[in-house]
Amino acid sequence: MTMKEWVKYYESSQRDKLLNVISLEFSHTKLENYIESPKLVRELDWVDKVWPQHLKQSQTESTNIIDDMKYPKVQKYCLMSVKGCYTDFHIDFGGTSVWYHILHGRKVFWLIPPTETNIQLYEQWVLSGKQSDVFFGDTVDECGRIELEEGWTFFIPTGWIHEIGRAHV
Repeated sequence: MTMKEWVKYYESSQRDKLLNVISLEFSHTKLENYIESPKLVRELDWVDKVWPQHLKQSQTESTNIIDDMKYPKVQKYCLMSVKGCYTDFHIDFGGTSVWYHILHGRKVFWLIPPTETNIQLYEQWVLSGKQSDVFFGDTVDECGRIELEEGWTFFIPTGWIHEIGRAHV
């Protein structure tokens, strides 16, 4: 699907199925000139803080070929969804701290701290194959819920287990 097709789908009030864009990394594209992550995210970013800068600076064009990547492409990552979509519990990859901005509508986020116990429980839950039967938030001691509204921006630190979009009761 092209970006033009996605925009048409996103703006349509009638949809045959729910689509959720979860893997649009836009470093070294025209889009990167229009979006800057919040200062806090840039200050905590592991790619900027830990990765060898000469490797990052030597990457001059976009590629999805792993052998041609000089650094983890996780800094300019865009997720887009429509009402009714959700992304089940997960931990974002590559040591990323993530931020979400709600353009239209609202989204529910479920958040679980990355304690040793919670990480072990998460691993067991993932390996169980019962994700559709068990709401992971019910298996841990602490699971916070936040509902973001249109125009709000939200930050999730590295390692936090989270789900996006489901209004579990």
